[in-house]
Amino acid sequence: MNHSFYPDIPVPVRADLADAQEQEWARLSQPGTWWDGRERVSIAAEVRLARNCSFCAARKSALSPYAVQGEHDSEGILPAAAVEVIHRVTTDPQRLSRTFYDKALEAGLTPEQYVELIGITVLTVSVDAFCRSLGIAQRPLPEPQPGEPSRKKASGKLFCGAFVPLLAKPSGPDADIYADVPLPVAPNIVRSLSLVPAEARGLQKLAQAEYLTFDDLVNFTAQRSLDRRQTELIATRVSALNECFY
Repeated sequence: MNHSFYPDIPVPVRADLADAQEQEWARLSQPGTWWDGRERVSIAAEVRLARNCSFCAARKSALSPYAVQGEHDSEGILPAAAVEVIHRVTTDPQRLSRTFYDKALEAGLTPEQYVELIGITVLTVSVDAFCRSLGIAQRPLPEPQPGEPSRKKASGKLFCGAFVPLLAKPSGPDADIYADVPLPVAPNIVRSLSLVPAEARGLQKLAQAEYLTFDDLVNFTAQRSLDRRQTELIATRVSALNECFY
């Protein structure tokens, strides 16, 4: 059965998966926490430009990305520091380091802006990869919605042991973001975007639809179309191909 987000495709797509992607794609166009709607859509556009960026390709083939001088193929809407983060995260994530993050802050990004950039990049990469796997055209970017970002700080105690601060214990209106995790402490992959709770919720929504629910993370007999062993085999192979240090 086809879904309104994926009409006329050769294979059926689970409704919950298409719903999650559709809702997050719509949220992409809306004012976020630290970037407005136009900037958020531009972030997604930069992800797509990065895949064919000649500067990124030259850096990727170099021993060090910092050994190559040049400029990114860019829309020219976002600050240079934001474009650098988007392109590097999209094309060369294996070599990201604390130095890379520190340079982004030195160039003018705040930790919160950085985290929201990452959330949008992950969404765009995820939806675009899904379309490629189906052999269909990538989704058109949504029309930006007017309005200002909320600039609302996360509520709760921060833990600063990673590149970006994480919420150790969310509180107040953000207390829900770890609520469904059936573990004493939320895994770092769940906490990774917690400095901007709206992005953490978005990542969780996608991950639970595209991979496993939080309950199934600790249920090794969990099964969807694939059983847990098949799921983890594919996840491990993809992680190895992407040189994921995690």
